[in-house]
Amino acid sequence: MFNDITPIRATTTNGIVFAATNGSAVITATDSDHGCVVDDFVTISGAVSLGGLITAAVLNQEYQVTAVPSVNTFTFTATATANSSDTGNGGSGADAAYQINVGLDVYVPSTGWGADYWGAGTFGSVSSLGSTNQLRIWSHDNFGEDLLI
Repeated sequence: MFNDITPIRATTTNGIVFAATNGSAVITATDSDHGCVVDDFVTISGAVSLGGLITAAVLNQEYQVTAVPSVNTFTFTATATANSSDTGNGGSGADAAYQINVGLDVYVPSTGWGADYWGAGTFGSVSSLGSTNQLRIWSHDNFGEDLLI
């Protein structure tokens, strides 16, 4: 039996709306202070059709964020291209579940003694590093019947 163990970073209930442009599959989602970064994943549910080819079935699925124009908007590429009838906003009941932020595709060294090459910086110097800007590397193995991650 498989279980989805992907941690959800944040959820929005009845607070996400959408905008489409005729001839484009790129959808702009508006959600106040969503916290997304490019390549994050978001699962949308409860949205209704925008009125044309961007139907509820197209909106209500998991998408990867392609751009973050502002703290309140992000874009994703839908599985259909909008037409001139797609003028709605997805209704007032659209929900979003945001997975944890993706990591970088390179490792960023941490702070403290031994964090850089010998002689780098001055004594006691540090660099800023948060939990949201690290490469996410997972490893797993079995120890008898136990799965270690």
